[in-house]
Amino acid sequence: MNDGSQNGQPTILVVDDEQGFRDLLRTRFTQEGWLVLEAGTMAEAFPICRQMAPDVLVLDHSMPGLTGIEAGRILVRDGFKSPIVLFSAYLTPELKEDCRALGLHAVDKINWEELVLTCRKLLESHQRAVAAVS
Repeated sequence: MNDGSQNGQPTILVVDDEQGFRDLLRTRFTQEGWLVLEAGTMAEAFPICRQMAPDVLVLDHSMPGLTGIEAGRILVRDGFKSPIVLFSAYLTPELKEDCRALGLHAVDKINWEELVLTCRKLLESHQRAVAAVS
């Protein structure tokens, strides 16, 4: 399993069934200096998580098959260590609480800047935690 970063460049996996959102997020995170991996379904995302170990994972909540929160629950159960951000246009107080309980971070889908800031902060925190263990 990789440590996520590629040649010092942080990696982020964006999982969204809508290609348009993936395109927008790829552009935005590439501008931030991230290597952006993409998946349109959780079936595509799980192997990437295991093989590439992205530094941060962004999950759309409303997808066919597994929802983002269901996928997050599986990843946490299976020991995925990188921060997970749930990105949803339907961010209810209950969904926010479910995210908190799992250790996921919830961001409203229309707030792109908050998403970028959250991912940046999570990356820095994750890198410090990994460095402390090494």
